[in-house]
Amino acid sequence: MEMAIIVIWQTVLMFLFMAIGYLLFKSKKITPQGSKTMANILVYAVLPAVIVKSFCKEPSAENIKALGISALIGFGAILISIIVSRVFFNKAPLDEFASAFCNVGFFGIPLIQATPLGTDGVFYIAAIVAFVNIGQWTYGVMRITQKPIKDVVSPKKLLSSPFIIATLVGLALFFSGLGKKMGEIEVTKKLVFGLIDGLSAVNTPLAMTVMGVYLAQTDLKSMLTAKAVYTVSLVRLIIVPTVLLLCFWALPKGVLDIKTAVFISAICPVGSNVAVYAELHGKDYSHAVKTVTASTVLAIITMPLFIMLASLLWAI
Repeated sequence: MEMAIIVIWQTVLMFLFMAIGYLLFKSKKITPQGSKTMANILVYAVLPAVIVKSFCKEPSAENIKALGISALIGFGAILISIIVSRVFFNKAPLDEFASAFCNVGFFGIPLIQATPLGTDGVFYIAAIVAFVNIGQWTYGVMRITQKPIKDVVSPKKLLSSPFIIATLVGLALFFSGLGKKMGEIEVTKKLVFGLIDGLSAVNTPLAMTVMGVYLAQTDLKSMLTAKAVYTVSLVRLIIVPTVLLLCFWALPKGVLDIKTAVFISAICPVGSNVAVYAELHGKDYSHAVKTVTASTVLAIITMPLFIMLASLLWAI
């Protein structure tokens, strides 16, 4: 139950950061170009720093085992999300994309950082961050373009994703033991880790301020009256988490921290990349943005509730 209370307070705090972003944009203190710049800083510097930092651990047998288990559970979570979303939105590919892939970067990482899991929690969800990005680049694009996967998969673009690069760098630092060693050398500890810690510290306020700016750019009236937006939110925030909650219940208590971290990341709202891909491939960008913003606001209510349920079922 303690975890649920922490998540409730953190989601309230995240909502307040969103409100700041919303008000700053509405008062024209942040421009559309400014919000894009903020998002770029977040995607290309801050979030990669958080991921790399999470891998700077001792490559012990215990940590390697935890990484492997978290990867398997994370892959299973994404697969379940995809299957459930396909069942509900087989004839609405853009909605399927939105429902299948969660906002683990902007929403999940800041939330997990604030829980007692901290850096360990981010380490446990590193795999799911990679899986979400790979899934979006491949399966997601294939669905919204209705093209064979061989026509849409671009390994070069996939490898250029900042999250994938950060994960690969983190894995190299982890398995070589270099990440741990750098933390023990005075110069690299102060400079390299000082840089990484500094960037990581602004993750939550910057990420949620950007989400608030996205909300400010959304036509709230049309969003509130769009039935499809609520349907996507229902599947992403209620049905997928319910299925995952029951599936994860069967996992042993020995992996409690891992499954808790993965569960929190997997029940996050619609990933913001759905809007990027919709615009890139000539789909309904406005609708995509509405699914992101509506689910993000509603997640402030649903996520604490599901964490509370998990606390009761799993005795967190």
